[in-house]
Amino acid sequence: MRKLAGIMFLAYLFLVGCNEPDCIRLASTTMGIGFYDINTGDALAIRVNRLQVVGSDSVLMENVTSTRSVLLPLNPSDTSVTAVFDTEFGIDTLILSYNTVTRLISEECGAEIMIENLRRARNDFDSIRFVNRSLQITLGESNIVTENVQIFN
Repeated sequence: MRKLAGIMFLAYLFLVGCNEPDCIRLASTTMGIGFYDINTGDALAIRVNRLQVVGSDSVLMENVTSTRSVLLPLNPSDTSVTAVFDTEFGIDTLILSYNTVTRLISEECGAEIMIENLRRARNDFDSIRFVNRSLQITLGESNIVTENVQIFN
């Protein structure tokens, strides 16, 4: 009888635990950009005098003496972003276009907007390479934005 009561209690806990929705969101609206040496392909720390997204009043970075990467927010209600980089290599503009897709996670969790199909519309840098054309995060101890674009100087 005790065994049956124990099994029923475990079954109850299992069923109660299964009713909670798993609202894991993997989409991101932040794009990761890394800087690399055009000759060696190694990660490159650069000085960023100013980084600004056109149409935004805020400056994303200013007077940063050394960084290997930046996070660029994208507007899910838009289809492109224009970023102006003032670095030790000069002033360069990067214009990227993208698609937004709405995905239903579940009725309980709702929907999430995914940004996909990143593509170059204009580029003033020496070279860029797309590593991941969809914005996403990597789950772990802390959610980490995936590197999407590599910029070579």
